[in-house]
Amino acid sequence: MGGITTKATAVDGGLRLDGTKMFITNAGIADVFVVAARTSPDGHRGITTFIVAADNPGLSVGRPLRKMGWHASDTREVVLADCLVADDAVLGEQNRGFHQIMSAFQLERLTLAAMGVGHAEECLAAATSYARDREVFGAPMIELQTIRHRLAAMSVELEAARLLTYQAAARLDAGHREAATSVARAKYHAAIAANHIVDECVQLFGGSGFLEETPVARHYRDARVLRIGGGTDEIQLEILAKGLSA
Repeated sequence: MGGITTKATAVDGGLRLDGTKMFITNAGIADVFVVAARTSPDGHRGITTFIVAADNPGLSVGRPLRKMGWHASDTREVVLADCLVADDAVLGEQNRGFHQIMSAFQLERLTLAAMGVGHAEECLAAATSYARDREVFGAPMIELQTIRHRLAAMSVELEAARLLTYQAAARLDAGHREAATSVARAKYHAAIAANHIVDECVQLFGGSGFLEETPVARHYRDARVLRIGGGTDEIQLEILAKGLSA
């Protein structure tokens, strides 16, 4: 976050924004953008957020990015070139943008953890139903010990992710002093659990799980970004590691 290079320069009548933003969700359909720009070279303390209308001269968006998953999400590059905004376009206080963004990050990470729980739950339900209906060697696949044990292990992973997410939500709502730690823990575990469970479910479906039109294939594509968006696995582990050494 401290590496933001988009700049806001004071000019007559307001500020001029210059820079580019990549991987901006809903960029092609948004009416308003919240833009973070550097108003001071003072690291994290030199970032300010601005409200910029989509039709503001100097703001443009690129073509939709072709992503492996999340095909329903419009994602593009945003370019700011001599984009003039008035002084009252500042959102909140000048040079407080980092704190505003980090505050919003907690809810975003919690939402991504919940998405992981949703991906995992739907895939596990589909795989369990498939295992009950699919016959192998003259009997339902779920009667094979190796299959039902894999399903049982996935259910444990799922419930652990769900409980961590519920705990994080409760703590964030209550303003608990360890809310950020709980959110990082939930986001990390739920994203990894979702990817593992989805992968296992594709395996249980066999060849049909590799077809694009099957729900498990879509979950396989969509779940992967949960370990990247909102702060990567490595970021969550660093948050947790700092808490251990404090």
